[in-house]
Amino acid sequence: MKVILAISTAIVLAVNVNTISHINDINQRLSERQNEATWFIFQLVKEYANLVTQSQVRPIDYDKVWLAYDLTWSRFDTLLNSKESANFIQEANYRSFFENEFSDFKSIEKSVQLVERNIIDADLLAKKIQLKYNDIILFFNDNFRLQSPVVEQVRTELRQLMAKQTLTTTALIILFTIMLLTFWLDNRFKNILSRKDALTSVLNRQALINDTKYFYQESQYHLVSVRLLNLKEINLKYGLDYGDLVLKSIAGRLHNVVPSSCRTYKFANDQFFMIGNCSKEFGEIDPIKLIKDSLESPIFIGRIELIADISVNHDEQIHKELLSERITQLSCSSP
Repeated sequence: MKVILAISTAIVLAVNVNTISHINDINQRLSERQNEATWFIFQLVKEYANLVTQSQVRPIDYDKVWLAYDLTWSRFDTLLNSKESANFIQEANYRSFFENEFSDFKSIEKSVQLVERNIIDADLLAKKIQLKYNDIILFFNDNFRLQSPVVEQVRTELRQLMAKQTLTTTALIILFTIMLLTFWLDNRFKNILSRKDALTSVLNRQALINDTKYFYQESQYHLVSVRLLNLKEINLKYGLDYGDLVLKSIAGRLHNVVPSSCRTYKFANDQFFMIGNCSKEFGEIDPIKLIKDSLESPIFIGRIELIADISVNHDEQIHKELLSERITQLSCSSP
């Protein structure tokens, strides 16, 4: 799964980079045209389009937004004040339009600052920029007639490339989100497995140590210790596989008799601990008798009948600060 995501991301990224490169190539061709005023307007549209794109990327990269804003600002300034374009737009009666658009454009600076401070939503900023950009495009389409079919073809190609870039950018964001989710789930699954005993599937020694430090926050708990006294005898007489099967059977029986409010841990090879607040569940039932009766009933493995010799200790209402100390005492005490 990770390999597929990585390959997909690499492919989409390559397409995105190639698209940007192609757009830059086209803009370079446009920059070589003889009509300077038209060229300046094309540059303004290009930078404005980039600002639109950057404002729509999530999460928003403010450095790129500010860079796109500054570049668009400079294109407006050049269009209005350079000798070549100023004379043209003055003679064509376009100056008032571009001055008004430039004035409106400057208000975007304040909007970006408000988004950075989380005062307004980034989507409102993107919509505002898109609307102002649409005004420029509409004016351009109504008032400028490109003289060459080649340039018209370039404009169409630019629109297609911008759509392609938007699509690939969206795909990159989706793939990146999926990758983050995949790694998070993988890490969570590994953490869960690291807390489980491989043989019995109950919580392991490390989980018990961590939980006594960080998980148990109430003042008092029940602590039950269960030890299989004849595990070595079973291993020597029948083999390690039989000992493992007995341990699995004990873990399963503990799961059936221990209340769900208690957690079960396999602390040592022959010892289990149960911790929790289970006074209501046990009620007047003696936990030691309940557990011993369940665990000492015969275990049948094939034609062999095994009896587990069980030692059970039950501490009621032990203070949470004493859990670790009491567990150590019980694990070190002789059966």
